[in-house]
Amino acid sequence: MKCLVLDYEGLDVITHELIGDAVTIGRAPSNDIVIDHPTVSAQHARLTESQSGYRLKDLESTNGTQINGVSISDAQLKDGAEIRFGYITGFFRDAAANIDQVRKLQLPGEHESPYPVPVPQTQSAFHPHAQRNASRRRDVPQQSRLTRGLARKSPAAVHRDLAASNAQAQRRKASATQQPTQKATIEMKVVALLFAGAVLEVAIVITLVVVFSLRANGVHVT
Repeated sequence: MKCLVLDYEGLDVITHELIGDAVTIGRAPSNDIVIDHPTVSAQHARLTESQSGYRLKDLESTNGTQINGVSISDAQLKDGAEIRFGYITGFFRDAAANIDQVRKLQLPGEHESPYPVPVPQTQSAFHPHAQRNASRRRDVPQQSRLTRGLARKSPAAVHRDLAASNAQAQRRKASATQQPTQKATIEMKVVALLFAGAVLEVAIVITLVVVFSLRANGVHVT
């Protein structure tokens, strides 16, 4: 089982199970994995599965995609890789890999500090204090904390987390699509009322024309 764990700046951690040959990631509700954050593009990146595993491709996003602190356009993913979509940190996990190996790679002390992430100038429009927030993130070993938490979980606990996170993602996606549907229904009702009004006006005009025509021919109309 392969999954992508997203850390929403320390406020929430959501696990997404990767299903299918292609998984799209972005801010738009049409994506398979929706990240509702201003630094994430509408169509940000795509995961594609092959015989060698998953590859991650950046879809020309505004703030770019990074793997282990290095900006990429298309790269192979390995178990334990840290991924950044804008300001959002993700962690790729392959359950088939040896958990002890993941622990060895991510034990405290082997990474004295997380990889520095340069802040693009375009991000200042979304976060006026982007530089200060980025500096604070360097003091929090997010990847090590997240990895140790995942390594301690049993398979049953991981499946429960996946079920809960998938249900939460479905609720978010349904909520995001409900508003456009309601708006389209209201617009259709307005168009129907306008059409009915136009038909009524045409009927009145035709009636008046017939009445005047009959009067002109000497027919008395009451």
